Amino acid sequence: MMDDKPHWLLRMENGGLAEARTKTFLMDRFWILERSVDIQGADFIIQRRLTSQNILDATPPRFGVIQVKYYQNINTSQYVHQEYICDTDGQPRNEFFLVAHTGVGDHSECFLLSSKDILSDFQSVDNSKTQINKYYLPGRQVLSNKYKIASFSRALDRIERALLLSDFQRNRSFMSWILPSFSEISIDHIENEYTLPLENWYADIPQGIFELKKNIEMITYDLNELATSFNTVLNETDPLKILRILEGVYSNFAQSFPLGDIYYDSELHDVVLYHKKIYDSLRTDGLLENFLDLQNALGNFICCDLALYTKLDSSLSYVINVSYNKNDLANYSFSSKIMQLGDITEDKKRVFGFISNLQGNIEAYVIPGRLGFGTWKNEEYLEEEITDWYEAIKEKLWIIRRPIMEKIYEIS
Repeated sequence: MMDDKPHWLLRMENGGLAEARTKTFLMDRFWILERSVDIQGADFIIQRRLTSQNILDATPPRFGVIQVKYYQNINTSQYVHQEYICDTDGQPRNEFFLVAHTGVGDHSECFLLSSKDILSDFQSVDNSKTQINKYYLPGRQVLSNKYKIASFSRALDRIERALLLSDFQRNRSFMSWILPSFSEISIDHIENEYTLPLENWYADIPQGIFELKKNIEMITYDLNELATSFNTVLNETDPLKILRILEGVYSNFAQSFPLGDIYYDSELHDVVLYHKKIYDSLRTDGLLENFLDLQNALGNFICCDLALYTKLDSSLSYVINVSYNKNDLANYSFSSKIMQLGDITEDKKRVFGFISNLQGNIEAYVIPGRLGFGTWKNEEYLEEEITDWYEAIKEKLWIIRRPIMEKIYEIS
């Protein structure tokens, strides 16, 4: 009868078996780019396989880390570095999964745990000399139906979805920690003559060139992310999504790539947010169509009616009254009159202002002589050569109609 195998050999065989099973499981959906081994287990670095569905994806590839563990039985315990599970802010690493195996032959079973599972269901060890800052994963808890893989296809779907949703910047940072050798750049990648130990007054040349290349490598990563973000923007149709992407780009790269405001406009972002707020509010209340009808009718009335008063002296004001049903913004009507500016306000520099703003009735004034159609000089109005006053007023319409419509929205 053969002697029992030593524990070290048994662990090695079981570990190899677990790795082979995991690799077979993953290869159905992912490319396995690298294998990193430490005393605690093996890491597989994975990337989604390119398919006809994802080959043209705008987002750069995210890498996943699969750590493999083998449990002899429920009394076996394993540990995972805390850095695998969460970042420095305590947020789970969505691209990390633990695959645990137990049993052999027909009795083999496989279990899948995400970083969120480990973060919420297991404890970090902080009172051990050898396993400090690691998560303790006892077999009695891991080898349960909660984590057991019943469908390998659904398990692969879960991993793939996690990679799709992972943040690129955080993913890259994680990879730089998990696999420092991931880069192909080497300190030995230099002409031999520059490795000779000739004295100089500044630096070790191979080390200096290596550090310079590493810096350039990080810049290319940033450029790749910039290009990816910009490509996503070019293919996006939602202005709010576009500006949120660019806001993130501006926040992350304003110092490293000071391109000014050519790719992000904070004021435009505010306008888009304001537009979305009004749109959602009016649509929810069922007032959007009536609001737009009122706005169009008001604009048409101003363009037609104000054309009769464009040559008014700057001491005179054009007063417009807007009446409408305060409940549904329907049944609107407009009227106008001419008044002395001094009877309305003592502010002789304003172009536009409100006289009253009640729900259902708004009255405002504008000084036609200050709209920029011409100038008054020696009591003579010198007008521009305008042949179509409707279109001319339409270009200035925002000065009058916009504040009125904003007020209607505000008090509705």
